[in-house]
Amino acid sequence: MSGTQFPANPSDGQLFTTAGATWRYNAATQTWVNANTGGSFVATDNGVANQPTLNQPVVMGVTDGSNAGPGEVGETLYAATAGTTESSLGTITVSNATTTVIVSISLPPGDWQLSGIARVDSSGYTFNYNFLFAVNNNQISQSVGGSGNGSVQAAVASLPISVATTTSVSLMTLGSTTWAGGYFNSGGEIRARRVR
Repeated sequence: MSGTQFPANPSDGQLFTTAGATWRYNAATQTWVNANTGGSFVATDNGVANQPTLNQPVVMGVTDGSNAGPGEVGETLYAATAGTTESSLGTITVSNATTTVIVSISLPPGDWQLSGIARVDSSGYTFNYNFLFAVNNNQISQSVGGSGNGSVQAAVASLPISVATTTSVSLMTLGSTTWAGGYFNSGGEIRARRVR
């Protein structure tokens, strides 16, 4: 806007539109303030604007150890299988060759980064496993899989997801296709962090 001819001797609150932008004169600060962005220009005595003084957004962090609130960047949500503690994951029974929801989390609209940890336990049988994220039982992540005997725990790859409406995301496991009997349990947790 440098070189733009603003009205000379404007009155307080006077509006001026140029190049699709509307400006309002502030007599107290002797500046033209953009009605949409808040950026301002100081007019010289002859009404020609000099270089702008733009209001820059300030992204504030916290110093008191508090968590980001709902809707704020950095908001964190957590869900886990019942019985989960810091040292162990709760368990649910998984049927042979059946995709089972381990745990679900409800995400409000926004951009999120998901991460998950899942575990399977068996009564000594060799088993195959796959862990994955899903929305409405539709896979949205690459599965993490392998085989094991006894207990196996794995991290599901971090995944970005954007949702326009409140959406339920599940961490699921596919029970072993070679499992012959005994018990086959699974547990897990999902963390979601708002990035936008």
